[in-house]
Amino acid sequence: INSWVSGKTNGKITQMLDRVNPLDRAYIVNAVYCYAKWEKTFPLFKTSDRAFNCEDGKIINTKFMQDEGIYNVVKYKNGTILKKPCIGEASMYFMLPDKGVKVADFVKNINFNEIIAKNSSEKDETWKIIVPKFKVECSKDLNNDLKSLGLSSAFDPETADFSKISKDTLY
Repeated sequence: INSWVSGKTNGKITQMLDRVNPLDRAYIVNAVYCYAKWEKTFPLFKTSDRAFNCEDGKIINTKFMQDEGIYNVVKYKNGTILKKPCIGEASMYFMLPDKGVKVADFVKNINFNEIIAKNSSEKDETWKIIVPKFKVECSKDLNNDLKSLGLSSAFDPETADFSKISKDTLY
């Protein structure tokens, strides 16, 4: 399974499962990764070491990317959001809470439909962006999502029917 996932994601996701139970007969597995390139890249020569101030007061020295250009920026509730387009239809939204506002408090009330509407009505401005280099990873157990979409019987040993994909009992 891990080899299949690694191959399908060009080596970006190398481990989906820590272990496989020998009593398990089937797994439903999917892996998604997004590798988007910026429409306007951050120039490598402008990458530098800087101090990153964490909310807890800790300071971490790390590499920062920087660029100056014309961007779509909106003032949104208690912060500012800058849209940096990627090639194609994707964009990255950088969010900066106002001073004294915790990141969690800023993002918990974000409505992306409002942001997209504001982005289309705001004029672009020249901004200097300085952001830490980053990599985003996440994982999610989709059992509850699949159940809410109507696949609840697949998770119930009394009603699950996988007879069309295996002669063995798969639950």
